[in-house]
Amino acid sequence: MHQRFELPSNNKANILYISKTKIEKGFLPSIHSHPNLEIILIVDNYGFIEINNESIKVEKGDLITVNKNQQHFESNNSLEFYALGLNKLEIENEIKIDENMNIIKLNTEKYEIIKNLYDGIFFEAKKVRNLAIDNIESYVKILLNMLLRFKDIRFHEIENNTNNPSVELCKKIIDANFCSDIDLELLSKRLNISKYQS
Repeated sequence: MHQRFELPSNNKANILYISKTKIEKGFLPSIHSHPNLEIILIVDNYGFIEINNESIKVEKGDLITVNKNQQHFESNNSLEFYALGLNKLEIENEIKIDENMNIIKLNTEKYEIIKNLYDGIFFEAKKVRNLAIDNIESYVKILLNMLLRFKDIRFHEIENNTNNPSVELCKKIIDANFCSDIDLELLSKRLNISKYQS
């Protein structure tokens, strides 16, 4: 199960999307990256995030930040998580696994606070009306402030992403599979877009 809601590009908080995913039997993980910061909250079970050819165990209550253009994938049956995409931000802190990813272990109280914020963002994203966007921006502002409070996290503003994320991911797929027989049908399935989409 995967549900993703894109937000209008003119929102003040630079929120690109919120998604909720439950990895089910038969799911084939694919390596991917984003031209933006992604903040992942594991909401059920445990699994692994593969990044830089390293498999890192994650479990319920983990908050993972993945900086832009970092190839990664999530795996394991029954792993359930939220992913929030934010534009124009990177995270820097002192608990880095590497320069592109951090894992914050939340205690039960902090997890409940953060999960409620993600639930609110996801709920409002389904509506995509002006008031919903205002509410989402408020939730994200609180989320980022809570992260500042929980850990020594610094946010670094970056220039606007000008490249189309689908084009960037398409390039990465082609680069990673240049010896394979790749066609438009395969690329459209991997990118989850129509092969006629521009």
